[in-house]
Amino acid sequence: MKLKKIIFINIIALILLSCGSNLNTTRSLSVSTPDIGIPLNSKYLEISAPSGWNSLATDDSLFVMIRNASDQQILINQVSGIRIFAFAANKWVEVKNKATFSPVEVTIDPSPSYDPTKLGETLVVPDLTGYPKASKIRIFIIGTLIGNQQNTQEIASYVDVVLNP
Repeated sequence: MKLKKIIFINIIALILLSCGSNLNTTRSLSVSTPDIGIPLNSKYLEISAPSGWNSLATDDSLFVMIRNASDQQILINQVSGIRIFAFAANKWVEVKNKATFSPVEVTIDPSPSYDPTKLGETLVVPDLTGYPKASKIRIFIIGTLIGNQQNTQEIASYVDVVLNP
């Protein structure tokens, strides 16, 4: 059953990737990015929240696709490596991710040519209790670029998403 699900997701990813510019909700907001203490580098991680896979509703979960654009594996802890910020009162405020994960850590293989079998994905369920019905959120994915044992580097990238009621 799990193999069928993986194959189905990969086929859908390939179809969505061929759709072109409507794939992504990564319109960056013109507001400074919160400092998460890790260098941002979209050269290694490309993150999207494909509109074809998401309702983009405030009270719904978000499916996030992750592409490893590096030439090394990237390890992501889905508990500590996903941080969500909501934009309210002219500043970014971190909100809780209500999603639970199994496995907690995932390894994403390099995918220099958008190989759908090598894309990573995760689920995000932002806790927007007390925030406006229409919310702007910024989802950070933090990972460890794995070289040899002595050469690991933490990296991060983000995607902006506008959620509506």
